[in-house]
Amino acid sequence: LTLSYYYLMAKRYDDVVQIFRSLNSTDTYLESKMGKEWMMKKYLIEVGAYYEDDLHEIALSRMKSIMKKYDKLLDSSPVFMRAKTFFVFVRKFMENPNWLTPKEFKTNILPSLNIKSKQKDDPQSIVFFCWLKSKVLNADFYQTVVNTINKLENDNDFYNFEIKE
Repeated sequence: LTLSYYYLMAKRYDDVVQIFRSLNSTDTYLESKMGKEWMMKKYLIEVGAYYEDDLHEIALSRMKSIMKKYDKLLDSSPVFMRAKTFFVFVRKFMENPNWLTPKEFKTNILPSLNIKSKQKDDPQSIVFFCWLKSKVLNADFYQTVVNTINKLENDNDFYNFEIKE
C-alpha cells in the first residue's frame, strides 16, 4: 500500500494499478486478510490513479462503488464518518471539478472534515487530504504533500495555510 502512495505522488499511475493487479487475489480474499479499512484505502488510491491518468469515468464509477459497498462501515464510527465525508467531497469534485473552489474548500470542506490546527493524523489520511487540496491549489500533488507535512512538523496552522479565498 505504501509503495502505491509513492507511485501516485510520483505520477506513475500505471504502476499503481499494476501493484494491485499483481496481488493475484480476489478483493474478497484481500479484505478477509487485510481488513475493510485497508481495502477502502486501496480503492481510493486506485481512484486517484485513474483520475490522474484522465480515466475520469472509471475513477468516478469506482468512487461510487466504494461508497455503496462500505456504506454501513462508513456510518459506524466517527473516524469512518469523517472518511465518508471526504469521499462525498471527492465524488463531488469528480462529478464537477469547477465546484472545488478555494472558498468551498476553506468554508465547507475543512470544517466538515473537522480539521483543526496542530492536528495529528495518520500519514495516509494526510496524503488523501493533500490530493484534494492539490486540486484546489492547482498544485503538484507531491509538493502539496511535502508542504503540508513540513507545515505540520513546524506546528503551523493546518487549517488556514495556503488556501486563499
